Amino acid sequence: MIQNMQKASKSIYIGMIMSIIWCLVFIYVISAYAETIAWGIIVATNTGVFIASALCFNEWKHAPLNSHNEKPKEFLYYGSIIAIIAMIMLCCILCSYKSLSVAIDVIDASADFTKKTKRIICVSVAYFIFQMIIFVIWAFSVACLWSWGDIQVESVEKQAKNTIFAAGQAQNFYYALYFMIFMIVWILEWFTAKVNFITMHSASSYYFNSTRKEEGDANVADAFKATYFVHAGSLAFGSFIIAAVKVIDFLLTVILEHALKQSGDNAAVKLVVRCAECCMACIEKIVDYINKSAYAYMAITGDSFCTSAWNGFLLQMKHGMGFVFAKFLAEMFILLGKIFITMINCLFTYCVMKYGFKDYQGDDAITSSVGPLFVVAFVSYLSACVFLGLFDETALALMTCVSMDTDLNDGTPRYGPETFHNACVKILEYEEKTNAKVEEEGGDASNTMV
Repeated sequence: MIQNMQKASKSIYIGMIMSIIWCLVFIYVISAYAETIAWGIIVATNTGVFIASALCFNEWKHAPLNSHNEKPKEFLYYGSIIAIIAMIMLCCILCSYKSLSVAIDVIDASADFTKKTKRIICVSVAYFIFQMIIFVIWAFSVACLWSWGDIQVESVEKQAKNTIFAAGQAQNFYYALYFMIFMIVWILEWFTAKVNFITMHSASSYYFNSTRKEEGDANVADAFKATYFVHAGSLAFGSFIIAAVKVIDFLLTVILEHALKQSGDNAAVKLVVRCAECCMACIEKIVDYINKSAYAYMAITGDSFCTSAWNGFLLQMKHGMGFVFAKFLAEMFILLGKIFITMINCLFTYCVMKYGFKDYQGDDAITSSVGPLFVVAFVSYLSACVFLGLFDETALALMTCVSMDTDLNDGTPRYGPETFHNACVKILEYEEKTNAKVEEEGGDASNTMV
């Protein structure tokens, strides 16, 4: 039995170590094949949507007749909506081919930056540990605050907490509790903002230190300096905004759920509550993205938060499709990384448990692999989140860099790594051939969509 536990523990430790190794392997894989994987994601996504639409139409076609001798039209509606979405996606791909190509180049450059600047991963890991330490300290502080007043129980059998406050102290207790809740959200968001800004500043320096002939290095030390001595106030202000939105969202959710219970699960009230929750979730996502866009612009120009937020918004309005494709591809790469790392590490750990010990058979064999695999899966997923969680911030920063670089240099980027320039040359050659063909046919090349 003891040997059984020791084998399970060894398997878990091996799985934990391998989760880090698989993360590094995935980073090297996407660095080598980022462009191929990106195009595969685009094609697979659009094809999958068309297939989903066809399946809905097929389900409607073979559906049995109802009591009115008619086929149910739910799947017909679903198929029509999905088909419209698929056509819109296809039109966006074809009409915004240049923006899509630039976004794929940005994803490729992001993968190269992550592989070349592995120390940026240490920043993410270190700040994650700091956040956990701060949260534990905060939890102990809340426990101390909860002991405010005289705690009494009704009886030995019924250990119900009944806190007796002095006159006027109950209100102060709740004020202090609400203040601590808001502060922990603000502090954790501030740490997240610091990690994001350090990553974006490093990615920006990597882009502008690189040229067609030579790949530059990222200035991580300068990123720390800018984070703590130049833009500390701007990061605190941005994190304050998102923390306020999250707290308001939480309080509104509590109030709405209470109103829903009081209404007796009324259908109209339930609809209003769900719509309000959806609106608040959208507002939170929008505010978070505006914050990140402001950080990306601020990392390049050094402007204040409000100025960077406005200018970053205008820049994204001009290069909208490029930012949309870059964000979509970055999130898909992160999702693929989480799935790949978790599944392959669980498979590796299972093989270790089953075949890694010579004396596996017998009474000392690992009787169940569910528990150790669950722990390994959790650690693998957490490692993938920490290692790959900043990939979308890197893509956003590099997309901001190339957009500004293109605008300042008459449509042709001047900086960036060599692989990025090679892809841009192909895009420009494609544009020149298309424009020349249109001119030969007597058309207007300026109206050509690429």
